Amino acid sequence: MNAIKDIFASKNNQEALILNAKKRRFLKELKEICSQIKCTDMWFEMEDDEDLIDASIYQRESLNARYRYLLKKAKENDISTMSY
Repeated sequence: MNAIKDIFASKNNQEALILNAKKRRFLKELKEICSQIKCTDMWFEMEDDEDLIDASIYQRESLNARYRYLLKKAKENDISTMSY
C-alpha cells in the first residue's frame, strides 16, 4: 500500500515540477515581450523614415496582440503575473 502512495506522491511531485516549469517559461515570455515593446517604442521615437515609422507601429501592434494573448492565457491557467 505504501508503494502505491509513493507512486502517487511521486507523480504529483512531477506534475508540480512540470507546472512550475511551464509558469516560469510563461512569465519569461511575458518579460521578453515587454522588453521588445520597450525597444520598439525607442525605435519609433528615434526613426525619421516614414516607412520605418510604419514598420515600428506594426511591430508594436503585433507585440501588443501577443501580450494580450499571453495575459488571457495566464488568466485561463490561473498564473499570477503579480510577481512579474
